[in-house]
Amino acid sequence: MKETYKTSLTPEIMKEIMKMKSAEEIVKYATEKNITISVSEADNLLKKFAAVNDDSMIPLSDEEMAKVAGGEQCIPSSQRK
Repeated sequence: MKETYKTSLTPEIMKEIMKMKSAEEIVKYATEKNITISVSEADNLLKKFAAVNDDSMIPLSDEEMAKVAGGEQCIPSSQRK
């Protein structure tokens, strides 16, 4: 019996899926793992992962992180002109 993707996504499977570039690739991989997922559901996962893996995310230094945690606005040093 096939499982739905919501009950079957282990951390290992998630890591593999996060590397994939298309919904069709996710569906194929899930099918190989005996997991049912629609193209639409796979596309939604890709969108969520894109937000998490956004290349525009910039690491903050400890000092910058402390400022942000304290409620100050902070422009990362790597983005200052």
